[in-house]
Amino acid sequence: MRIAVTGGSGLVGRSIIRRLIEHHDIVNIDLCDPGRTGVGHSSDQRAPAVQFTPTDILDLAGLSHAIDGAQAVVHAAALPGPTFGSEDDIRTVNVEGTRNVALAAGKANVQRIVLISSESVLGFVFSGGRVRPDYLPIDEAHPLAPTDAYGRSKLEAETVLA
Repeated sequence: MRIAVTGGSGLVGRSIIRRLIEHHDIVNIDLCDPGRTGVGHSSDQRAPAVQFTPTDILDLAGLSHAIDGAQAVVHAAALPGPTFGSEDDIRTVNVEGTRNVALAAGKANVQRIVLISSESVLGFVFSGGRVRPDYLPIDEAHPLAPTDAYGRSKLEAETVLA
């Protein structure tokens, strides 16, 4: 199966690709050169299974081209926390980028999109301990209460794909 991984050069994306390349052909869609991270780099013996396509998820045409031919998309591209940009930047990349992934996947007739969201939608990750879970273990019914731009953007991205 051909799987497109957005953000495949990032921390989470690298881990996803390392698991998937055992059995799938991978397209790493990222702005960051994977040579900096070792995924898909010539030193990676499994590199032929990974095609790096430098693409911004905010570029719908480029993203559509990169996703074309994939049977599934794992969407891990994002600004990864509240300190990685302004509130507007975080929302644009994390929400509008997700919307573009959905549109591009639809054009390519992709049947499955997996969104890498964040526990930040629950509200306690970047709160400095001020917010605690309502109960443990946390499940799908736990109240959502993001406390920062990042958590709000990830929650909104979830609704884009719902």
